[in-house]
Amino acid sequence: MEVIKQNKEKVIQVRSIFLVSYLIFRGFQIEKIETDKLGRKVFYFKNDPSIIQAENDFISDEKIQEFITSYKIVKGLLYEPEKLNIFIKGGTNGQKDKVDDKPR
Repeated sequence: MEVIKQNKEKVIQVRSIFLVSYLIFRGFQIEKIETDKLGRKVFYFKNDPSIIQAENDFISDEKIQEFITSYKIVKGLLYEPEKLNIFIKGGTNGQKDKVDDKPR
């Protein structure tokens, strides 16, 4: 997946919210934000060799990549709440407990 794309205007396009957040954290400033034909946001940063190095750092950092993977799993679970139970201590791996569901 290509997350940075250079264009003629000496700017870099970034579509990944994770990479955008990382670049801001590293001190890079957004030059502009546009919406593409599909309605997705595109962030533009000044084309600079240090931003390419920051992208490489982002991609090669195992902890960041593990966080992103975990985030995506949790986000997916929000849309499939029946699977949430497998991540909760004492969860039933998706099996329904025989517990009285009355409020206490």
